[in-house]
Amino acid sequence: MKKTILLFLSALIANLLPAQVWTPVLPYVTRNTLTCVQFPTERVGYIIGSGATLLKSTDGGNSWTVLDSPGSYGLTSIYFTDADNGYLLNNYSRVFYTQNGGISWEERSNGIPWELNPSTIWFQNKSTGYIGGENSIYKTTDGGKNWKQVLLSTYPEWMYFKAIGFQNATTGYAVGSYYDYKAEITRGVIVKTTDGGNTWKEQSYGNKDVDFSTVCFVNDQVGYIGGGWYVIPTEINTCSLVLKTTDGGKTWKEYTFAPSGGELGGFDFLDENTGYVCTGSLVYKTIDGGITWEEMEKEAGKWLPLYSAAMTGYDKGIAIGSDGTICKLIPFLPGVEGASIEEFLPYPNPARDYICIPMKRNKTDVVLYNAQGSEVGRYAIRTDESSVRIDVSRYPAGTYFYRCGEKNGKFTVE
Repeated sequence: MKKTILLFLSALIANLLPAQVWTPVLPYVTRNTLTCVQFPTERVGYIIGSGATLLKSTDGGNSWTVLDSPGSYGLTSIYFTDADNGYLLNNYSRVFYTQNGGISWEERSNGIPWELNPSTIWFQNKSTGYIGGENSIYKTTDGGKNWKQVLLSTYPEWMYFKAIGFQNATTGYAVGSYYDYKAEITRGVIVKTTDGGNTWKEQSYGNKDVDFSTVCFVNDQVGYIGGGWYVIPTEINTCSLVLKTTDGGKTWKEYTFAPSGGELGGFDFLDENTGYVCTGSLVYKTIDGGITWEEMEKEAGKWLPLYSAAMTGYDKGIAIGSDGTICKLIPFLPGVEGASIEEFLPYPNPARDYICIPMKRNKTDVVLYNAQGSEVGRYAIRTDESSVRIDVSRYPAGTYFYRCGEKNGKFTVE
């Protein structure tokens, strides 16, 4: 009877403990609101935020340094075509280009009016890129040296293009929204190009009350468009809306998630089925192609809004938000199949001076990691030991993870 209860509790704990957890990257390098993150490579990433904040990481997001931002105006969007070549867009319609990873910048704004009030910048390659803003889309074919208007909205109300994405060299989408003063609602807008961004045509999707803010194509057939503040007919609360195509944009299916969902951060899909997105204070993950979305566990700052997430691999990534929040996804957390509860739980937890980790069936080294995923200690296990006692008094307070063979877990140091 006791064995049955222990096995049941073990299985219950394994199900309750998440497979991945978003944990804070410490120490904070800024307390400004962070709005956009991009990783052009697995190791090199960039973040922008309020107060002209510009950050860079070269170790996969474990640590961040502050870079000098060109100009003193707020930054609205960032896009790097590789680790060194990238573009910054500020809220005064100025574009800046770097070819040395953000060490120095040169302005490339020729042809862009100051009243554009831009929202997004996106590049297909080092030469061809697009800027979306108030009522307009601009295009460059010479790496940003010159820009030309390729779309002027005919909406009488102000409308903003918030995201641009292409499924191949010629076919792409821009999404955004405008405020319908007569109906007193926000209406989503989708426009499409089939000639490499030279002309754009509005797409019908049902004239929904939604604020589209992200578009992502995994390949030339499978793509996603998302928006927040979606009002479902006959419903009172808002949620997030996902449109998905599997035939290159000929047809779109609708899915909803995140009750009371606000604006969506950018989609980041690793394949046709696995994707991530921020809304509210959470990161959501789908493994079935956007049909369902699951809240991911957040270790700290549970109520701080998150605005953007960028994945560096499967279950590896960075999410950012208000008050300088930078969270990293830890790819390993508990799941011990077939073990009893005594074998599974470290004690005492939380710990101050020491932690004991039962090791009845594991005789390999115990490896400790901090909340950023960096190894902080390695301890050998003798064959006659049933547990390992580790001195944690020298570790700063926070969450730690351990791995011993196939056994993984976490504990807290006070």
